[in-house]
Order: sequence, then structure tokens, then C-alpha cells
Amino acid sequence: MTQQLKNIVNRIIANQNTTVYLLVICTTFFAKFLGMIKQPYLISKLGASGSDLFLTSDKPSQIIAAFLVGGTIYSSILPSFTIFYSKEKEVYQEYIKTIGIIIIFLVVIISLFFGLTLDNLLPFIVDKNTLSRLIAENQYFNFALSCRILLTIPTLMAIQTILGVYLNLKKEFFWFNFSSVVTNFSILCGLFLYNSYLNIAIFSAFGWLISCFIILFASIKSGFTLTFFDMKNSIAKHKSHIFEALKLILSKVFLLDVTAVALILIVPYKQFEGQIAAFDLGITIQNSLVFLMLSYNYVLFPQLSLDFHSTNTSEKFQQNIKKLIKINFIIGLICIISTLLLGLLITFILQKIGKIGDLGDYIRNIMYLGLPIILLISFKDIVLKYLQIQKDIKITQFLNLSSLILLGCTFYFLFFIKFDSGYALMLSLLFSYLPWIYYLVKKITFKS
Repeated sequence: MTQQLKNIVNRIIANQNTTVYLLVICTTFFAKFLGMIKQPYLISKLGASGSDLFLTSDKPSQIIAAFLVGGTIYSSILPSFTIFYSKEKEVYQEYIKTIGIIIIFLVVIISLFFGLTLDNLLPFIVDKNTLSRLIAENQYFNFALSCRILLTIPTLMAIQTILGVYLNLKKEFFWFNFSSVVTNFSILCGLFLYNSYLNIAIFSAFGWLISCFIILFASIKSGFTLTFFDMKNSIAKHKSHIFEALKLILSKVFLLDVTAVALILIVPYKQFEGQIAAFDLGITIQNSLVFLMLSYNYVLFPQLSLDFHSTNTSEKFQQNIKKLIKINFIIGLICIISTLLLGLLITFILQKIGKIGDLGDYIRNIMYLGLPIILLISFKDIVLKYLQIQKDIKITQFLNLSSLILLGCTFYFLFFIKFDSGYALMLSLLFSYLPWIYYLVKKITFKS
């Protein structure tokens, strides 16, 4: 029995995916840990009102990120990167640089547009009471400046995402995840040194800039070159793949993450001071251990994508997806129990040392409502990646649109009947995952 156990452990250690998975977990856990410290520390340093203002000033940049950056760019360029990966190094890198410059240019233009028209956009993003108070207290200029500083982040995120795809295909997962550690650490440094949301915004943007240099350094170390090339000739040579990638990005513009939408929606429907910060912390606790499942999917899917496109292994691919669902379900149940205990411990400690005042019960209630979402996020991630590999964008669009409609309709109905806006958003989030779960059950789990 002892020898059998040793053999199992040795097989796990020898498995490259498992080793990479554990490495991703360690770096992601540290980033999440810093994030968990950051949220309550933000409330304690800036107060309920100041922390709300900082999180609100970040919303314009989050809107751009929700539409264009992160999953949208990653899932759009991964298929074409996979195709070019097996070709000569010069051709592969030329394509990366070409599509990268085009995407970064688009994000810069949109960020500049938001920055220049910010005064006209803020009334649609921020609640009227907050805007009136900022103007009355002569704080509007600092608030708008914070928004504009944070609008540099989507561009830095786009650079990280493009280079991150390059590193992930080379199985260099550590540096991409380590960048979020640097970002959270930079914000914590800003909180330690200052108690102004404007200074925290500067440190936040600086953290993203430093992490960008880290990703660039890791990419160069892995073989990426910064040599000049003929952009016009490269576009002509790779126009079909570039067009396909851009078409995918445009088709996925409205494939918004429902949690990101909820974090944006809470701002204009804020009902009391500290509600935005409390809702944000509740979501942070709820998502604190989701990475255990998502990291496993994150590590496994680049290889599944390569296998799917290189050989005719659709049956084996289907079997691997079903195994992945079972593994996610087991890890998900463990995460739910662990998150519940972790959330109770965190809020108890913060209340005892007087860091969150009367917001502790509200944060816990938000967390309780969101516990089932831990498992739902993981299942949605599997469906998304499954459809990405098969390039089935229409089904993805339909599921995401159905999810957003459910989120919006449920929220506005609950808000109309006088529900607290935070509780209404959490309940709406639960309902929004129904289309994804239906597809998982009907089309993947029981697919012959």
C-alpha cells in the first residue's frame, strides 16, 4: 500500500502539467493573498467614503478592460498564435508583433477617447450624490485626474495579455501570474505611504507598468526579440490571420464577464457610504480560491488546443473535458467550504481590530450569497474554453448574451421591488450562470 502511494506521488511530481499547475497556484495564491490584504487596508486607510471614491475612479478603465482586454484578447489571438507556433521563429514573432501593435493601438485610441470625454461620461458611471459632493468639496479635479491616470492600465493590460499568450504556449506560466503580485504589492505600498486615492491611483498604474516590464523581460528571456520589421509587408503577408483575430475580437466585444459587470453596476446604484468597497471585498473573498480550479484549466487548455488542432483526437478531447468537469467539481466543493471558513475568519479579525466598522455583516452576507458562484465560475470557464478551441463563437455569443440579459433583468426587478442593490446583484449573478450550466449538462456532459 505504501509503495502504491509512493508510485502515485512520483507520477504526480513527474507530470509536467501538475508541476506547472502547482507553480501557477503558488504565484496566484500570493497575488490573491495580497489582494485580500489590500481591500480591507484600503477601507482602513481611506475610510468608507475614500475607498468608494478610489474604486469608482477605476471604473472607466474597468469598462474598457471588460470589453476589450483580458479574456477577449486572449481567446481571440490564441487560435492564430497556436497555428503559427509550429512555424519558423521569425514568422511566428513577426505575426505576434504585428497583431500586438494593432491591438495595442486600438486600446490606446479607446482609452484616449475615454480620457478626453471623461467629464461627459462620469454622470452615466457615478451616482449623482457622489458627483455633487465632489464638486461641492472641490475634489472633482483630483477624482477626474485619478480616472485618467487609471485609464493607462488597459493599454498595459493589453501588452501583458499579448506577451502572456506567447509565454503560455511556451509553458512559461510563472511570470504572467507573478505580474499580478507586483501590481497588488505596488498598491499596498501606496496605501502604506499615503492616504489619498489620487496617490493610490498613481501607485496602481506604476505597478502595472513595472509588471509590464517583468513580462517583457520574461518574454525576451524565452526567445522573444524586439528587432524592427516591415509592418506593412507583415500585414500583407498575414492579413487573413490578422483579419480573423480582429474579427474574433469584435465578435467578443460584448462577451462581458458578469462579475465585472456587477462590480461596475454597483457604482451608479450605490445606496450608502462604503457599499462599493464592501461589495468589492465580498466578491474578493468569494473569488479568493476560485483560482485553484481556473489555474488547472488555464494550464491544461493550451495543450488541449494544440492537440485538437494538430491531430484528429476529438473523442479523446471530449473524454478529457469530462474528466476536467469531475476534477473541477471536487475542487469546487473544497473551495466553497474553505472560502466560507476563510471569509468568516477575515471579517472576524477585521471587526475585532476595527478595520471595517459596521460593514462586516454586509460583507459576510455578500459572501454567503456568492458561495455557489465559485463552482459556477469554474463550469463556465470550461464551457468557454471548450467553445474557444472549437472556434464556435456563435454559441459563445448566445450564451453570454443570455447570461447578461438574465443578470440585467433579475437585478432591475429586484432593485425595483426595493432590494438592497448589493444583494440584488449577487442574486442576479447566480441566475446569470444558468445558460452556461444548461449547455454544460446538455451538450458536453451527456454528449455521446
